[in-house]
Amino acid sequence: MATITSVGGADTPNTGRAIWNANDTAINNEVIAATAAIATHKAAGNTDHDGRYSKITDLDTHKSSSDHDGRYYTETEIDAMAVKLTGAQTVAGAKTLTDDLIIKKASPAVELQDAAGNRFAKIVGSADADNSALIQVYDTSAGQFVTILKVQKNGTISDSAGNPLATKKYAQGLARSGFFLIPLQRYIASAAASTTYVVQDKDSQTLAIQIPNGAVLKKIRLQWFIGSTSDFAVEETSVSFSDSGYTWLTAEVAIGGDDRYMNVNVYGWRMVASVPTSTLIGTVQYAKDDGFATAAVRVAINLEFSL
Repeated sequence: MATITSVGGADTPNTGRAIWNANDTAINNEVIAATAAIATHKAAGNTDHDGRYSKITDLDTHKSSSDHDGRYYTETEIDAMAVKLTGAQTVAGAKTLTDDLIIKKASPAVELQDAAGNRFAKIVGSADADNSALIQVYDTSAGQFVTILKVQKNGTISDSAGNPLATKKYAQGLARSGFFLIPLQRYIASAAASTTYVVQDKDSQTLAIQIPNGAVLKKIRLQWFIGSTSDFAVEETSVSFSDSGYTWLTAEVAIGGDDRYMNVNVYGWRMVASVPTSTLIGTVQYAKDDGFATAAVRVAINLEFSL
């Protein structure tokens, strides 16, 4: 440690100046010696360090080595494995999400590209009045995505011009819309009371009419021609047949016991336990005061179906 001499109160200025110069020299020499000692202490290979500390060269070597504690990662390792919260980043490999993917932005979208980055298609959420989802494809010539389908919250699917597209169910409904008639007739040369006359085919067999798939019997319309005096009438009735499940229909003309009324009955047939079973599904009745007995009767039956 440098020895510092104090200037006395009786010392002349010249004497004090000499003392001050000697003090400065002593302090300077002490600083030079301490600086040299620190330099020697810091030098690589010196082994007189306190065991609680490491040399700078040791720290530099440790930073670039692989002797780290296995519980920790280097900055480079973390950058390579972490999915960042901000900024663009390419993530390789299949990622399985156990919850829904949520994209929050003004026009959220999911874009599909190939491995080379070529753009193909995009699904876009449109915050319009319909809360729509847009299906877009990439137009390479125009350099932009174009909408080809728009799906609205009410289930309507439209093309790029806003024209609703027909679903298979809708198209089939249009193709099957309307109605058709199946005409039947039975001629009775001389009607007898309490007698039933079944509508028959040309071979005098009971005529079983097969119902087209999806057809619904809506109405039975009849015309009666009785005798040779052109005595006729037109009668009709509506029939609820939409949920019957019947496969065939048959029809019959029944003369009443007092021969003053005549019924036309339509039966629906279906298989029950592998046995054809019939159910009366519609009746139209016509009364004649002077009776039908011995009269020649022709009944024209129109079965009207809707699709």
